[in-house]
Order: sequence, then structure tokens, then C-alpha cells
Amino acid sequence: NALPQTNLTCSQWADKFRYVSPERSRFAGKWSNDKTPYLKEIMDAASDPTVRRLVFKKSSQVAGSEFIVNYLGYRIHLTPTMMIYCAENEDKSNAFVYESFDTATEVTPVLRERITAKTGTEDNNLKRKKFPNGLLSIVYASSAAQLSSRPAEVICLDEVDACVENSEGSPVALLEARTKTFDDIKKVILVSSPRDKETSVIEAEYETSDKRKYFVPCPHCGEYQVLQWKNVKWDDEPFDAYYVCEVHGCVIEHDEKEG
Repeated sequence: NALPQTNLTCSQWADKFRYVSPERSRFAGKWSNDKTPYLKEIMDAASDPTVRRLVFKKSSQVAGSEFIVNYLGYRIHLTPTMMIYCAENEDKSNAFVYESFDTATEVTPVLRERITAKTGTEDNNLKRKKFPNGLLSIVYASSAAQLSSRPAEVICLDEVDACVENSEGSPVALLEARTKTFDDIKKVILVSSPRDKETSVIEAEYETSDKRKYFVPCPHCGEYQVLQWKNVKWDDEPFDAYYVCEVHGCVIEHDEKEG
């Protein structure tokens, strides 16, 4: 059995212990941070004990759920505690368990060794995952009762902008109230693609953060820049799109992208 190594960051843990199911990715097997380098700093910020609130404003299909799985797995293995994962509705919470969390647990030995109850039993089902010295509760934002029912040190809200207010108020506020007894060590993680800019929760949260961005180098001039949709161009067919370097106007073709 692998012994917990609490000096590891979340990204180091993922590289060392996490496995990816063939049900989730064509890159099945050992997790590699090289496949999603932009997640590394985000994972490490999540595992930084001085960080109490993490805001991940993202586009779609950039492994946001995998980031959450990695952080939850990291905590389950190394520093277990009471945690809550929240999705926008019951279907989404069930999908997270079936498609993301359970598939990761099944192929990652250190997690399989800790979540030992048979699937579908009281301690391992769509609503709870029990492990030594901790519990992961899976809830959804449309149920006010679920958001108000248990304390937690860690809360992860997935697709925050899709989590509409329920009969008792904001899902973010209701879940944050669950961390009150852990105030000096709590971890609040908000993940979402922004929807309506005027009402977006993730936009507002990002604006109150230190607003980090991911910079990539131009393969021609080497200048680092943030990729922006306005720099995607095409002449006749969108399928022939290319990217124009923000700094020097270099034309970057599709086959010149990394990864």
C-alpha cells in the first residue's frame, strides 16, 4: 500500500498516484500533467494551505471535472476530511459520480483502497462516499435541504453559473455556511464556464480574485500571451481556421498547436 505523503502538492499527487479510466479518455492509464499543463498551478493552488478560496473560470471541455476529482482524491488519500461536491441538479450530480469520480476510483489504487464499501451500499452510493477519517457528500443546488444539512471543511461547486438560487437563497452562500466550524482551514472551490456576463457568479468571483491567466508561447516568435477568440481567423471555411499571434501577427496553423 502507498503511504500518504503530505508534502506532495495536488499536481504531484496526480502525477504519482492518479490513473485515468479508458471510459473517460483515450489517454487512459497513468495521469500526466503534460496533457493538461494549465491545470497544474490550479491544482497546486487548491492544495496550498494558505488558499481558502479558489475560483476557476474556464471554457468548456478543459478538464474542470478532472481537476475536482484530482483534488478530492488528493484529500481522500493524504488529508481526509468532511467534503461536499455540489452540481447544478440531480442528473448532473449523478453524472459526476458515475462518469468522473467512480471511474477514477476504480482505476486508482490508493483511492480504491480507501473507498472500500461495495458500490450501491450505504457508504458508497450516489450521495456519499465514506473513507477513513472523512466523508464526501454529493449534493445538488436545486435542493435547499441538501445544502443546509451537514458541516464540511471543503466545498466544491461545479458549474456555479448553472446553480440557480433555490427557496433559501444562493447555493454558494448556503454551502459556505457549512464551513463555519472549519473557518480557519476551510477550502471553497468554485468552478464554472461563465454564462450571462451581467448575472454570472463566476465572473463576479473572478473579479474579486487575483485574476490569474494562462499564458502560452507563440510557436514562431516565442512571445507569451493569453489565447483569445478574437484572434481566431479564417478566410473562407471555418474548418480552415488559424490563430494570429497577439504580439507579432504570426499565423499559427492548427497542426502547430502543442498537444
